[in-house]
Amino acid sequence: MEVACYQAYANFLRSLYEYYSGILKLNSGNTKSPDHNVLDDCFNEAAQRLINFYRPIESGTNPQYPEKVPTLFGKDFRIVRNRASHADFRRMKPDSDDSKVTLLDFYRSYHFYVYKMLYHPQFSWGGEHYANYDWQQIENFADVVMQEVKYLSLD
Repeated sequence: MEVACYQAYANFLRSLYEYYSGILKLNSGNTKSPDHNVLDDCFNEAAQRLINFYRPIESGTNPQYPEKVPTLFGKDFRIVRNRASHADFRRMKPDSDDSKVTLLDFYRSYHFYVYKMLYHPQFSWGGEHYANYDWQQIENFADVVMQEVKYLSLD
């Protein structure tokens, strides 16, 4: 159970990181991955925009509401994403050359910001990119999977 919990959170972070990376590439019009320092800064900026957006609404009920995203958020997000994405015996240990951040450290320090990024991802991208998007392939896939689930649940 503990391994499944650990893996689920690591996979969640990996997926959220890739989602935002894809949006950054889409917005820039360039599918090549930018330098990791640029990505780190972009993640900090995306999280800061969300903090700025929600602060007036939520600071009344949460006096501890942060004003700034920690400087290392983007870098640490990249590091935990890399550990979740690459087969490496060091992935659960904090003794990497890059950082001492573990998944637990990341959760304790940054989950608030990650939650905002999950909760409100559309703030990071322009809806005009998707106004005429063809969702048919997604709908076809979902239909087949749902039929399989219904079939399997009858047994």
